[in-house]
Amino acid sequence: MDYKRYKVWQLADEVEVVRYTAVPVERLRQGDFTHVVLSPGPGNPMDPAYFGPTARLIEDFYQTIPMLGICLG
Repeated sequence: MDYKRYKVWQLADEVEVVRYTAVPVERLRQGDFTHVVLSPGPGNPMDPAYFGPTARLIEDFYQTIPMLGICLG
C-alpha cells in the first residue's frame, strides 16, 4: 500500500479494498458503501483496457456515491 492510500485508510472508519476487476456492483446498488476511493495503481488511466472497469463504475455511480480519485494520472 502506498503512502496516499495508507493515509486514506488511516482516516477512514471502515475500509474494504476491492480489486478493480472485482467491483461488487450489486453491493454498490444496494447502498452497502457510503463512499468510493479510486486508485488504479500503476498504468495509464487513458487506456480503456486498463481503466475501463473503473470508468464504468464512475459513470454508473458518480451521482449517487461520493468518490475520491487518488493517482489517476
